[in-house]
Amino acid sequence: MDLATFAAQHGGLALAIRRHFQSRKVRELDGFVDKTTAKVLRLARHLDDAQQGLSVEGEKNAFRQGQRLVEIGLIPGAIATGTDDRNLDGGLATAEGIFAASGPNVPVMRSPGITYPYYGDTRKARDLLGKYGDAAAARHLSGLFPETRGLWVESVAAFEARLMGAVDSIAQRGSEFGDEFELWDLNYEQMVLLRHRLIIGSPLSEIDLETLEPLHGAGIAIAKDGTIAEFTSDLEVGSSVQS
Repeated sequence: MDLATFAAQHGGLALAIRRHFQSRKVRELDGFVDKTTAKVLRLARHLDDAQQGLSVEGEKNAFRQGQRLVEIGLIPGAIATGTDDRNLDGGLATAEGIFAASGPNVPVMRSPGITYPYYGDTRKARDLLGKYGDAAAARHLSGLFPETRGLWVESVAAFEARLMGAVDSIAQRGSEFGDEFELWDLNYEQMVLLRHRLIIGSPLSEIDLETLEPLHGAGIAIAKDGTIAEFTSDLEVGSSVQS
């Protein structure tokens, strides 16, 4: 079943939330910046954002997803993205794919309300990412481990309230941009939280500490009747994570 069929069965789509497509990797500097440090600098937004956008592969895939949306007749009324260039690149490329496939010119905008949290203590972030890898985010979201305190500038409670509030507002009252659904382009951290809250449906204290990897371009769809499904980057109903 594709996402358009799912939407038709449930009164239309209110919101589709995807992880951004493949981004340009932070270059390591031998003897100066290793892989983990480079990643922390990126997550803390200490690097030039203009150099942290999508890779050529990522832009092509975002463009193709836009074309695919037109093919299945499911076109968003607006695309909202996180504030980083890798999110904006994806939103713009998808809008360009929609337009290239004879669809409308869909507006694209950055939204600080749905972006990922700043990594605050870079030394702590380096230690935790070096020890746990990306699973450090799930450990922090659980609230069970004092060692992660200060990983983000924003508290987990504030991050959860911000994201869930934004989701609930669209699901309950619709988009500010008309009757069509919104498409969001988000990051790893938001997708881990939202998948647990929306798909698993339990408190963050019960999050899987070895959480599965959210796939690029895949995500979560919320229908107007409240039904929730995961979708693949090809816009088929199916798992949004790497097993």
